[in-house]
Amino acid sequence: MHQLHFHSRNMNQTSNRRLKAGGGNPLDTAARRAYLRAHRIWDEPSWEKVSREAEEWMCGALTQKGYRSISLVFFDHSVDEYAWEMYLARFKFEDPYERCWPWKIEPEAKNMAGGICHFYKNWREHKGMMVDGPHVQAPTIDPMVAYAFNSA
Repeated sequence: MHQLHFHSRNMNQTSNRRLKAGGGNPLDTAARRAYLRAHRIWDEPSWEKVSREAEEWMCGALTQKGYRSISLVFFDHSVDEYAWEMYLARFKFEDPYERCWPWKIEPEAKNMAGGICHFYKNWREHKGMMVDGPHVQAPTIDPMVAYAFNSA
């Protein structure tokens, strides 16, 4: 793994301070991601790598809990939060709050108002797993899968 330096293209020249909550709507994926990119240290290839890892991790975690589908808003928010933690864990910040997720608001996993997450749906289909239809009002949770996972 290459070392990132705190200067040149990795330094966001518009900010030398850690992010504070309040920038952008945390439930709006585009606004949230633009806000995260404003962090003083940014490296797009590293972010893309941890985002892909976070998507895979999230799909596995949801499958273990028995979810056949999930809200797009919940999935994207959860992936971004996990990717943020992995991304910033690479840096040795003296301030322990530097790595904190800047928002306290969390979307509801079962609130499908923003639609179904097609990334998760496609991931499950690719693995031959059952999926919910595109207009589902609430995600289906397979009780046997969730029970097996929770009783282990």
